[in-house]
This record gives sequence, structure tokens and C-alpha cells, in this order.
Amino acid sequence: MTISRSADPPIPVVSPWRTEGLFSPHYLTYRLPRPQSALWPDEQDADAAFEFARTQFTEVYTALKTASEEDVETRWILPMLRILGFGWNPRKAIPDTPVRYLPDFLLYASPDIADAAFQSKNFYADCFALLEAKRWGINLSREGAKTKERSPQTQIRDYLSEASGLSWGILTNGGQWRLTCKRDRASSFFEFDME
Repeated sequence: MTISRSADPPIPVVSPWRTEGLFSPHYLTYRLPRPQSALWPDEQDADAAFEFARTQFTEVYTALKTASEEDVETRWILPMLRILGFGWNPRKAIPDTPVRYLPDFLLYASPDIADAAFQSKNFYADCFALLEAKRWGINLSREGAKTKERSPQTQIRDYLSEASGLSWGILTNGGQWRLTCKRDRASSFFEFDME
């Protein structure tokens, strides 16, 4: 009996995401695509956000690879937050800490909530997450080779450990977007690769 084998090796499936202990692959593959919540955006809204991201990414990708951190924020990160419906306030120190911790953005469920926080100067009361942005291509897990600076992952975890009442942090270099939670191991995260 002859077994026929294909000459071509199987093509590996490349996932746009990876999880390091924050969510199980089963949850991300089988449960998350079928949410039972009215808070989940409908397909039309999700498709519109995806098309905006694809168009914006195509327009700015080449320039982002050599851009400053500030340019990555203004040309890519903030437009993405806007299309997703989030509000934000930039660079507000975490209160009551022995060291001055200054995350790049405080995130809110809507621009109106962010505006109210700005008016009241009570920035952390209704904030649901911190966002730390880095220059395009910066390794999010590795400390600075020459300066021995802490890694961006350690930086966002330090911020979360000092921010009372906040559990979630987002870390991005524009290409990778990483979600981390204060209640999990410091090395745990979920990451989506925009490229």
C-alpha cells in the first residue's frame, strides 16, 4: 500500500495575537468570538474600526518606523483610540506615590468622561486603564541594553502597582498592543500585532 504525501509542507497558521498567561488560547479562540454581551460592538461598527485601522496604518506605516514616540502617539495611537470611542487625558501623575509616576495616557470609556475628569482635575476616579506608548519597534519586554532602563513591561506594571483602583494597562510601540492586568503575574499579557 502506498501512502500519498503532499510535496508541500503544511503552511503554519500565523496568529495576529499571542497570550502569555493573561487569557487562555481556548478562551481567545472559542469563547471570545461569541460574546453574550450587549456591550460588544456590532459587526458594522467593528468592520468600520478595522477598515479605519487598515487605511490609517497603510498611510503612516513607513513614516512610523523612524518616527519619534510623540509622532507615533499623535499619528497612530490617538486616532486608533478615537475610532474605538475611548477618551484620554495625557501625562497625569499617579497620586500619592513616593516616586513621580507619569503614564503617557489615562483611558476612559468615552471622551465625555475624559472631559469631565479634566474639568474636575480628578483624573483617576473614572479612569479604567493606563496606556504607555513607546517608539515604533521598541522591544516591549527587554530592558535598555546600554542604559539598563527597566523594560516597558516592567514600567507599565510599576505604574499599575502604584495606581490605586486600576487593574488594566495597555502598552504599545504602535505595532504591538499589549494588555496587562495588575492581578496577574508581572510577565502575563495579551498582545495583538497590528503588522
